[in-house]
Amino acid sequence: MFQEIKWAHYSLAKKHHLDKQGPGTCPDAHEFRKSAQDTTYITCSYEKNKSNIAYEREKKAAEKKKTRKRTKKKQLARDKKEREKLKKLKETLAKERLQEAAQRARE
Repeated sequence: MFQEIKWAHYSLAKKHHLDKQGPGTCPDAHEFRKSAQDTTYITCSYEKNKSNIAYEREKKAAEKKKTRKRTKKKQLARDKKEREKLKKLKETLAKERLQEAAQRARE
């Protein structure tokens, strides 16, 4: 679409350009300026929209990265808690075995 707009501007500029007319006669000067202004406006809007799209894409990518980082942190915290639970359980089992061994030794 943007290429079509550029081509249309080029053809209008070619048709209404000031240098195409004789010196001192500029009946199409208004049309030429209007075409140039319209094309500039459309080009700026297109570039602005393009940069907005890129910005939104980058923003979404950053949000996804943050979400993944948070998820990873939560998973690491859960894993750490699980390891601590297992460690405590092993310690408890070891204490129970020691107590059983001591009780058998007394008998």
